[in-house]
Amino acid sequence: MKKWSAFVISLILVSQSWAELQGNGYRVESNLGSECIDCQNGDSPMDALMRFTQNMSVITDGVLDIEIISDKFNYAEKCDNFAAKENGELNKWGTVITREIEKERCAPLLNQGPRDIKNYCPNFKNMDPLDKKALYVLIMAAMTHYESSCNFREKAPGPNGTAAGLLQLHKGKEQKYSSGCRQNDSLNAERSLACGVAMVCDQTAGRGENLFSSASYWEVLRPRGRSQKAKKIMAAIRKFGPCDPASANAKRNNNTRVAQK
Repeated sequence: MKKWSAFVISLILVSQSWAELQGNGYRVESNLGSECIDCQNGDSPMDALMRFTQNMSVITDGVLDIEIISDKFNYAEKCDNFAAKENGELNKWGTVITREIEKERCAPLLNQGPRDIKNYCPNFKNMDPLDKKALYVLIMAAMTHYESSCNFREKAPGPNGTAAGLLQLHKGKEQKYSSGCRQNDSLNAERSLACGVAMVCDQTAGRGENLFSSASYWEVLRPRGRSQKAKKIMAAIRKFGPCDPASANAKRNNNTRVAQK
């Protein structure tokens, strides 16, 4: 939130001083004084604003896409626990995903990605790590929406007992699915997500299976599943801006222009 506040203040400074920026070599004087937000090494306020805008686009683009896609696909309101609509930052569940995806078992997912990821995210190999992590937050958010409407108290009869929690893991048997899972993880939102990420990493990086596989624990990741929800998750991935080479190139070109000014 502090960065967004600084951004707004910077915009105010620039709007109040635009005439002087043109006439005085980017020198800002305003009713707020001549303080420069984020200036470095004698930068003008305009230089600082350009650099700040560039940095913010790198930090937030992927996260903002999560919010946009969540709205487009009408994800449950509780799915906002993954990414905040008001400030373009990850919320608690989103940070759980990024933390778990950084662990050694998941390293291949941040490098080459799942074997089939290029089918849905053609630009994956060129994406920066922040956008890759944001993509996995989107995938887990989509899975959670279709499994439980992002309600960590959700329970339903399953083939091996009671399926519970955000990702509908079999209560009391979670530890059997991955070494990254603990018994009764399904009863805690954060632990349920941590277990789910470990299971996805085991499926894709450990066993070399596709992300969308008939062998997946979750029906929502099975391409031929009866609900066809896997296709909806595929569609969400395709909407993720950094996955599109054209959008990614436009962003890089824009950042290059900003950096050169």
